[in-house]
Amino acid sequence: MVEAVLFDLHGTLAYVDNPVSDIEISEYLFSRGYEVSPQQLKAACFFVSMIDYPRYGYKSWNSYFLRIFWRLNVKVDKETLNSIVKLLQDRPYRLYSDAAEAVVYAKQHGFKTAIATTIAYFSLKRQLIQLKNTLTSS
Repeated sequence: MVEAVLFDLHGTLAYVDNPVSDIEISEYLFSRGYEVSPQQLKAACFFVSMIDYPRYGYKSWNSYFLRIFWRLNVKVDKETLNSIVKLLQDRPYRLYSDAAEAVVYAKQHGFKTAIATTIAYFSLKRQLIQLKNTLTSS
């Protein structure tokens, strides 16, 4: 018998309109004089997401990307870092219109519910608070 429902946040409850790609960031870095390929960036991002973030719990895009650049052995200037962060912040996660309704439905039908993700908390904090507020008011 099923007693619980585990929701994945990324792609199930939340999404990013026009997400920032590795190619987009790599091209920007090249335009600023930093030779970082999309493949290098993707590998460093994955490592930081799966290994460093759980260990150190970065609290912002700035600290997160500083770690990525550290992994790449690339020292970017403050303006470059801030431009990348702004690009990411300008394309935030959004809840799907039926996300809260789906979680509420599961709860109302007696299922224990949990939301899981490997995405960094700081990038989803606003959406998680919004979802929590919706759930507690239901």
